[in-house]
Amino acid sequence: MLGGTLVIQSLFLYVAALVVIEGLGLRAAFAALPRTWERGFWAAVSLGAGLLLPPLALQQVAARSIRAAEGGIPELTAWLVVAQGVTGLLGAFVLSGGATLVYLAAIRRSDGGAPA
Repeated sequence: MLGGTLVIQSLFLYVAALVVIEGLGLRAAFAALPRTWERGFWAAVSLGAGLLLPPLALQQVAARSIRAAEGGIPELTAWLVVAQGVTGLLGAFVLSGGATLVYLAAIRRSDGGAPA
């Protein structure tokens, strides 16, 4: 399931860059998306993997800790939910910035402009 999520996320990672940086409409961005996969797919996979693994590790810790919370520490559950939300938000910001940098460096520069 993790591998499928990572592949799907990697396939659509550059949609925002195509819309915001290149000024394409949503339909044109999806049409231009396959051209980004040639040079940017593996960068997207590694970027996504680096950002998906820490929240998954936190989920594992949270699952063990919630089981422990049933024994008398219910506040721990609330703190773990907050930590998971902060980690997810931070990961989303880093993923957006990383996707933009990879798009500008690997895809746009090699094309000499937009991939459209």
